[in-house]
Order: sequence, then C-alpha cells, then structure tokens
Amino acid sequence: IPSETNEKDILFLIDTLNKDETINGIIVQLPLPEKFNTDKILSKIDPAKDVDGEVEKSSFTPATAIAAMTILKEVFSEIDDVIKNKSAVVIGDSKIVGKPIHNLLLEEKVKSINVNTNNSVDEIKKLCQQSDIIVSATGQAEMIKSDWVKEDAIIIDIGITKIGTNEKTGKSILRGDVAINEVKDKVCAITPVIGGIGPMTIIMLMQNTIKAFKEQNKIK
Repeated sequence: IPSETNEKDILFLIDTLNKDETINGIIVQLPLPEKFNTDKILSKIDPAKDVDGEVEKSSFTPATAIAAMTILKEVFSEIDDVIKNKSAVVIGDSKIVGKPIHNLLLEEKVKSINVNTNNSVDEIKKLCQQSDIIVSATGQAEMIKSDWVKEDAIIIDIGITKIGTNEKTGKSILRGDVAINEVKDKVCAITPVIGGIGPMTIIMLMQNTIKAFKEQNKIK
C-alpha cells in the first residue's frame, strides 16, 4: 500500500480482509507514517485474525515475545537452567514486545522487571548490571556496553537501528541495542543482529497463522 493512501481506504481494506474466509491472518507493519491513527487502524483487525497480537483483545501472543521465550528456553537449552530462578530486565514496554515478554518471563517464575525507555540511562544501566537476563527493545544503537552487563549474562537483542549506508555496497548499516563486539566474550549467550530474533519471530508468526487457520476452520 503506498504511503499516500488515505486512512479510510486502509480501514476498508482491513474490513474486507476480516470478512474474507480465505485470509486467516492479518498484521499491520509498524511503525506507520505519522499521519495515520495507529490505534484506530490496529483496532479494526478481527482479534481472531490478529496473528501478531497487535489488538488488545487478540487471541494470540505477539510473535516477537514468543520468539524471545523460545530462544531462551529451547535455543539456549544447552545452558543449564537457562531461566530457572534467574533475574531479568526487559527494556522497553511496548504492547507487542516489552510487556508480553515481561509477562511470559513472570509466568516462568523469572524475577523480571520491565522498564520504559524514558527511564534514566543510569537507572537502566544499574538494572542491567544486576540482571542474569537482559531483553532489550529500545532501537538505540549499541546503547548497552560491556560495563552494563554482568559476567555470564544472557542477552536477547531485539532492537535494530540504521546508522548509515555502506559506500561500497549501498546497503544499510544496521546495529542492535547491544555493542556485541564489546560484550560477546563477557556474556554466556547473545542473539545477533541481523539473524537473531528476526527469523525466529517470522517462524512464530507462521505458527500463529496456522493456529488461526485451525481455529477458524474448527480443526483440532
């Protein structure tokens, strides 16, 4: 959909997709251009088709949150008791990333704290230094340095920021929230940017879509 599309046309399209029985999942790629009312557009999605958990009454856990927990519990499963009795800080409290990850950690009996990116840098740094698990979704390139993390911490880096363009290739230069080259030898495990949380999120989105298909067609 071109960015010059008006909001009414987007709402009409979502309504059409809601009624289309051949469509099982709908996501709105965020962020939207500032001229659009994001909450209004998201609220138009049928909760039964909201496979990325963007609607308040969604039937689904957001895909990024499931991806983060899957990495902690399964990909890092070779690490003994990877989350059992651990302390965690989740930086960022968005509805489809920070908050659901925090809630899932609590369900696993992890001592999790969820902080807003508006908190002071010193406060966030102190929480990171005290945490066994750091989940960061700030979109602030390489904010988390080596002196922010404790020895053998586990880091899930969800943020991704464009910091420039490679003059030779013309490709974007992307960085995560964590200065990975500084911390990689200090931590127990860390997800890379690119190729970490992103591919796993896509897998979880597909799983949610299959679940939606089965529920809509009453397939067990």
